[in-house]
Amino acid sequence: MPTPEQVMKQVLPTIVPPQHDPCLKKAQDFVKALNQSIKQKHIRAKAVLGGSFAKNTHLVGDYDVDVFVMFDQSYADNALSDMLASVLKSHHPERVHGSPFYLK
Repeated sequence: MPTPEQVMKQVLPTIVPPQHDPCLKKAQDFVKALNQSIKQKHIRAKAVLGGSFAKNTHLVGDYDVDVFVMFDQSYADNALSDMLASVLKSHHPERVHGSPFYLK
């Protein structure tokens, strides 16, 4: 019977991403490009990586990336989704109804 240490040594590489995970780099590059697009459209907002990718606790093969966009408080709440959709247009976002609306 394997020891707990042996099990951990065998299992961890299959679930913990490598230190220089290409998926994390791709997510960071997307956020950087998104911020550039936001700036080009003169929208007062900033996109940030969130969730497990931000904390570097995502699992190998887990490509569910949370990106949050923080808008200036002067914008009306009902305009935020439309502004973000205009920035993401080239990515063909799908509006998902929730509280608030989500784009995926």
